[in-house]
Amino acid sequence: MLNILNSCSTQVVDIVKNSILQGGQSLKDLFPSVIDSIIETLVGKSNEELKQLHGIVAAYRMTKKPPPVRHSHYDSGVLRVTPRKPKVETFPGLTPR
Repeated sequence: MLNILNSCSTQVVDIVKNSILQGGQSLKDLFPSVIDSIIETLVGKSNEELKQLHGIVAAYRMTKKPPPVRHSHYDSGVLRVTPRKPKVETFPGLTPR
């Protein structure tokens, strides 16, 4: 592309340069709304998934079972992750009660 512009007049190069700058400014103006949209989508999806996990915690509170020491296949399915580590190691700030 630069080779083509080298053979063009200064006027054409200025027009191309201004067009690129204007396009960049348009994208820059859209950036905050794109970020807001991504955040809104991630929060919505996370809330849907985490609501399902609430049932697991409630089930253990209603029984005399000890807290799990290994991952559950249900947890992995709900979170849509491949279990690589136990949940306590994955989220060090969270510990079972």
